[in-house]
Amino acid sequence: MLGARPAKAPPLPVVRFEGVAGEFAQHDFGSLTVTYTDGKREKLCFYTGRMKYSRALHVQLASGETAECFLRGLEAFGKAMGGLPQRNVVDNMKAAVISREWDPASGKERIRLNEHFAEFLKEAGVFAEPAHPYSGNQ
Repeated sequence: MLGARPAKAPPLPVVRFEGVAGEFAQHDFGSLTVTYTDGKREKLCFYTGRMKYSRALHVQLASGETAECFLRGLEAFGKAMGGLPQRNVVDNMKAAVISREWDPASGKERIRLNEHFAEFLKEAGVFAEPAHPYSGNQ
């Protein structure tokens, strides 16, 4: 005898990101204040890069949120991961994005990248995807 309810369908797999392995990474700066055992406090700045699919993480201390520190972090991230992914999501920090302007004629946004960052991307053969402003959880 058949039951009144249909058989349960197997659960669908959970997919975190729409990208495939090695396609996306996200890069940013962070900071934290450390209190040492002698009571002294120090603010530390760091670069962080994370592969989106595997969640592999690379963090290194930085002397500030400068373009040079950012490019050194990107280079170290690439070495740690065996290369940079095709698409690199960056926050709108001045080390990466200089300005964002809407072109009224075309209705499109023009993003001007830091010239050193743009040259780095060109030499590495990869792309940057600046995050949309005010969308930290992108």
